[in-house]
Amino acid sequence: MEAGIGGEDSTLQTCENARKSYTAVDKDGVALMLADLAEIERRRGELRKALSGYLEARTVAQEIDDKRAVAYTLSGAADMLFDQGDLEASRESYQKSLALRKEIGDKQTVAETELALSRLSIEEGHPADAETVIRKLYRQRPSRRDEDRSLATSASG
Repeated sequence: MEAGIGGEDSTLQTCENARKSYTAVDKDGVALMLADLAEIERRRGELRKALSGYLEARTVAQEIDDKRAVAYTLSGAADMLFDQGDLEASRESYQKSLALRKEIGDKQTVAETELALSRLSIEEGHPADAETVIRKLYRQRPSRRDEDRSLATSASG
């Protein structure tokens, strides 16, 4: 038996136990746990279980109006669909996730989702579209001077 396999099963069981006990207490965070369980299933190659998990996670997130968790589950499902070669469904899921992330104003996850969409464009045979997005993101990155200023401000405060 490989070293990583037992640990993965143990992690899956721990997550499942945490989900059951957490569900009884509060729905906040459950959607992210379900999405994490789905990700574990995806990595194990259990794609039907993974997709079911992402859908369940999204449903819970929508019930509590947790847009960040909805976006997270949409991106997870999009990654899985991309891996399966369903590029059209993957793009649709990434675009929904991107719209939510822009609405939330989370610049980091917006950039990550735009990069995922550019990877998808490359796979679809449109490298010029991907290059445009990547160059835009590169220009928007914080400059070294901004990072140094931010570090100096936090150190003095």
